Amino acid sequence: MYNNGITDASGPFGQDYHIVNGAPAFGASLPNAVFNHNGTGTSINLGTGLYTYLFAKYDGPNQGSIVWYVGNLSGTITIPEFWGQYQLSGWTLFGPGVPGVPDGGTTAMLLGTAIGALGMARRFLKR
Repeated sequence: MYNNGITDASGPFGQDYHIVNGAPAFGASLPNAVFNHNGTGTSINLGTGLYTYLFAKYDGPNQGSIVWYVGNLSGTITIPEFWGQYQLSGWTLFGPGVPGVPDGGTTAMLLGTAIGALGMARRFLKR
């Protein structure tokens, strides 16, 4: 939504989204990301810039969620324990996304099948 210039929208599961301000700069195109891991508590170790986004959920279905761009941060950060009157339920970190990369298992299986077929063809053609 951000990359398309949408600042208010209705999304899946009846959730409404509102972009308060842009990050790293309003109007910038933000990178894709993939799930890395979940956690709880307000102290989060970002390591050395391994993550792109931090998603925090506050009090189940009552309040809402916040997404921060953390691609330019490293080390341990602290996020708010409360958003309004609602307490932090948990958070999720997302790492950089790499679109268009095939699954390693599928690639290995196809390569093995091709090599096996060539070996069988060679054996039958030698006769």
